[in-house]
Amino acid sequence: MKAIAEDASLRVVVTQRAYAQDVAGLGCTTVVVEDVEEAGGSTERVASGVRGENAVYAIFTSGSTGRPKGVVVEHRQLGNYVASIQGRLKLTEGMSFASVTTLAADLGHTAVFPMLCGGGTLHLVGKDVASDAEALGAYMQTHRVEGLKVVPSHLRALLSGPNAKQVLPLKRLVVGG
Repeated sequence: MKAIAEDASLRVVVTQRAYAQDVAGLGCTTVVVEDVEEAGGSTERVASGVRGENAVYAIFTSGSTGRPKGVVVEHRQLGNYVASIQGRLKLTEGMSFASVTTLAADLGHTAVFPMLCGGGTLHLVGKDVASDAEALGAYMQTHRVEGLKVVPSHLRALLSGPNAKQVLPLKRLVVGG
């Protein structure tokens, strides 16, 4: 993690108290969300001055060829992706989408950013529920989830159970990896 922090030239890491120790010693400022909330931190919107060519996030390769390499994604690139997904999938304001993959990879962005940017509801389903077909089916039914993005092998495993139809979303199923 230290190498990634150095490559990314991190200045600030925002984390939860439970993970603060994991990022200690990275050589940057650590902001603990619970500390800000407990101190009565402001929730007012801040004018950022962000432009399209500014970085929105960096994602690192697995490092399978040696050291992980960072790839920077710009605001305009993510914005184009979100607009394309919203149009292609005919996503409407107020829809709900479930993400059953890690946020550490960008394969779940099909669910995450269109919901956050489009007035929808994003369900971040924990690994314990996402890997249990019965639990995920119950979650999908209880919350009436309209969309799901899932990789083919995960979907195959989920559909092998006795109540396979319950796992499926009400409107949009996106399969890909």
